[in-house]
Formats: sequence, structure tokens, C-alpha cells
Amino acid sequence: MSIRTITRRGIVLLLATLVSGCSLAGFGGSASRKDDCVAEPSQCRYEPGEKEYAEREAARRNQAEAERLRRRGSWW
Repeated sequence: MSIRTITRRGIVLLLATLVSGCSLAGFGGSASRKDDCVAEPSQCRYEPGEKEYAEREAARRNQAEAERLRRRGSWW
């Protein structure tokens, strides 16, 4: 096998590796659901009850954080 053949095969293998690596990392694929929601919030689809649950959970966490800050007695 000549050096030229080995070099060509090496370059092809390197390019194939780079292309597959980019696809796995998300650079070559389609946008995810999260990206769609950030770019266009009206495109977000919730399962039944999911939005209400998220709102209740956010309110509960906000309340818990407010109580924690009040117990601490200071913002610093």
C-alpha cells in the first residue's frame, strides 16, 4: 500500500469521525424541543396537567426561598 493511499484513507476516516462527532454533539441535527420553546414560546406543547404542575411547583419553591431569606434576616 502506498503512502498516497494511506493518506487518502486517513483523511476520509478523519472527516467521517468529525461529521459523526458533530452530529452526536448536536451541531448537525435538528433543534430540540427546548430550543423551539426558547425561540418561539407559542410552539411549546404541554402534556395534560404539566403546565399547572410547573406553576404550582414554581410558586412553592418561591415561597420556600422567601421563608429561607426571612429566617436569615438579611439579604447579605
